[in-house]
Amino acid sequence: MDLDALVAKLPRIWHATFVGGWEGIQRSGLRSSADLLAEAGRSDETTVMRTDPVHVDNAEGVAVLRNQVPNRTDLAPYLDGITVAEWWEMLNSRSYFFADEVALDRLVESYAKQGIAQEVISFQTRRLLSPVVDHIEVSTVNAGVFPRATGPTRGRSTFQPLAEYSGLATKLKELTVTTTVPVTDAAVMKVVRFTPGQDPVRIWP
Repeated sequence: MDLDALVAKLPRIWHATFVGGWEGIQRSGLRSSADLLAEAGRSDETTVMRTDPVHVDNAEGVAVLRNQVPNRTDLAPYLDGITVAEWWEMLNSRSYFFADEVALDRLVESYAKQGIAQEVISFQTRRLLSPVVDHIEVSTVNAGVFPRATGPTRGRSTFQPLAEYSGLATKLKELTVTTTVPVTDAAVMKVVRFTPGQDPVRIWP
């Protein structure tokens, strides 16, 4: 699949972040957890699971990384040709985008139940991803949710380069980029803050 085919089916994609995240993204683009941790001298945390959100100090303030709670307590038996540490490093070395607005709404709602606000950035797919097209990788499964199976179900093949994907865009569950994604005003449609108990507020433009 090339970018034209992706855009034809997914002209718009989304990214969700904690309050304040949009300011950092607007200044420095979308950066992976691994990149932010490395800058803070905490690269060792890239290879382990985050049970709670993690605050990372950087030159521009504080970034909040999401917690990671897979539905398996021991991942090793379900990984194919990859160690648990390598799995977490792989997941942390990319930025994630929602291809499905329903899945996005579920995430925002789950945080609302915890009393935690979220900022949702709506992007024009082509304008955002054109500069990083060679770094796009996609998955037809939710990488953090392991199916009820007795053998390995996740590994390096969980994500595949966009150019090698031959399936339908509607089958994509995760759209990721393995490098920093520059964010220009032209690529952003709007940014909305969702605060529990309040009406959504458009914070940009």
